[in-house]
Amino acid sequence: QTEKLQPQLTESQLAQQSFLLLLSQLFWFHEPQPESLEEYRRLWRDGALVIQSAGRYMYLAETKGLSVEAISVGETAFARFKDPSFLLSAMEIAYQSGRYTEVERLIGQAHAHIELFAENRHYYLMLADYYTHQGKYAAAQASYLKLLTLDPQSVMTRAALLWLHIDHSEDLARIQGKKSRAELARLLAEWRSLATTEPALWLPFATGYSLLGRAHDAVAFYKREWTSRPTDHLWLLGYLSTLDAVGRSRDVHRLRRFALTELRPEAILAAHEETSRSEREHLKAYVCLLYTSRCV
Repeated sequence: QTEKLQPQLTESQLAQQSFLLLLSQLFWFHEPQPESLEEYRRLWRDGALVIQSAGRYMYLAETKGLSVEAISVGETAFARFKDPSFLLSAMEIAYQSGRYTEVERLIGQAHAHIELFAENRHYYLMLADYYTHQGKYAAAQASYLKLLTLDPQSVMTRAALLWLHIDHSEDLARIQGKKSRAELARLLAEWRSLATTEPALWLPFATGYSLLGRAHDAVAFYKREWTSRPTDHLWLLGYLSTLDAVGRSRDVHRLRRFALTELRPEAILAAHEETSRSEREHLKAYVCLLYTSRCV
């Protein structure tokens, strides 16, 4: 069977082809002038914008601080093109701008078209973030669990779910908080073998075990975390208290002395009226270390 030969382009033809490609890219990515927003609006009202231009209009409105307009475009574009990315972008803009009533309404729209979002990890991650922010822990947990069914290998989703239970477990007065502690203990046991080789899980494991009163298990993961952040003095406070709880007094003394020496210059710089949040945290850590070192 004779193989069909592809025509070979000359150097001149190749150069012309590259030029046309570059020209089209420059035309597409060229930032429109400010007055172009009115043109986008007119074409949008006339239904003349294709899907790519609708995305560009939405982006332009957002960058100009017109979040309400950007959300409206995203919502309408979703209805027009049936592309989930528009509704997701609208949700994100609403969430970032603190328009939580809008977020709830847009989530309702997504639920009404769940077949378009059922396999969308970005959607469930957004739900998890939003519900966590709103204190709706059961809904946030359900979103993280759905994410794990879509991507069982996701270490970051596991870490986020652990942090959710850690944060919720601190409220011991509520029955749900106690249930969250039980679920935290179950997940720590189930994922422990994986956690030993996944740095993203070391700190939530250390914090989780410490919260459950299992200081010896916590130290094992704090030691791993210490190898990746030997000069993070704020994190060191948690490590010191855990070492203290398991009777590692020599290690506590050595690390406390090291942290005091390292933190002192930053604490002195932070001792003024107009301190930043970061400076206040360093000063707080230094004072805390100084106090505990004189009480032992």
